[in-house]
Amino acid sequence: MNPPRSLAMKPRDDAIPRRIMTATEVAEYLKLNRETIYVLTGKGQIPFFRIGIYLRFYRDVIDKWMTDRTSEVLKKSGAAVRAAPKKTWMH
Repeated sequence: MNPPRSLAMKPRDDAIPRRIMTATEVAEYLKLNRETIYVLTGKGQIPFFRIGIYLRFYRDVIDKWMTDRTSEVLKKSGAAVRAAPKKTWMH
């Protein structure tokens, strides 16, 4: 008979986000198909490294990559982030 599982134990999904991610985890994180991740790595369009034959990704590097790409898109489109005008109240 197996001992009852402690309530303090958390399933893997509730664990603190990992620093190193697999292609599947990156795909889930970016809401993309795993095959898209492989295509991006093949084209050198997403940062990754290998451990043997396995692709791995640093989460903080992926976050920075996304931020940089977002900035590039905004610059290319001419979009500017502007502060909302201050409201002046008339007495």
